[in-house]
Amino acid sequence: MKCASRKALRRIVLGAVVAFIGELLVSPAEAQLTSPGNNAVYTSGSTVVLSPAFIDASVFFPPNKGTQAADICDAVYQLLKGNPNFLTHGYPSSGTIIDARGLSGAALTCTKGSPWSESGVSVAAPSTILLPAGTIIIPGTWVLPKYTRLIGAGDALDYLSTGTGTVSVGTTLQACLPSVNHCSSSFSGSDMIESGC
Repeated sequence: MKCASRKALRRIVLGAVVAFIGELLVSPAEAQLTSPGNNAVYTSGSTVVLSPAFIDASVFFPPNKGTQAADICDAVYQLLKGNPNFLTHGYPSSGTIIDARGLSGAALTCTKGSPWSESGVSVAAPSTILLPAGTIIIPGTWVLPKYTRLIGAGDALDYLSTGTGTVSVGTTLQACLPSVNHCSSSFSGSDMIESGC
């Protein structure tokens, strides 16, 4: 009986020591990671530093708290603009990867413009934008600035069979048409995307 009690006590003490050491190792890194979206890090000596090489756009939407984007286009625009409410340290001049693959549903209907223009104000910054699977509804032509790459999740003809049916796993851009997809105004422009202008 005493032997079993000692073994149980040793396990509890050993578990507490391991948890305490783990907390010491993890806490300094977590304390430094305070900029939303920057989920890539690197170490400089013993310090963990946020890397601007990769920004997760999904953190600017519910259920996350804090600054909220109106939609996928607004999120990318605010990041490219270097909005300090979105990026604590600004947008890197050398460019970055903006990962919007975690977005879905209403976030895929652009209401304010394009990822590069809102209310007549344009922004051009080097970027690689990873688009999510699904249909992105756009109000006008996307004019891609220099040094911009869009990478979709595949074409809309790619499907995945699930237990409840088949789902498109591709990325589709669709013109905003109030009678079809319930957006506020009709598509303006003649092309879906212009690049190399």
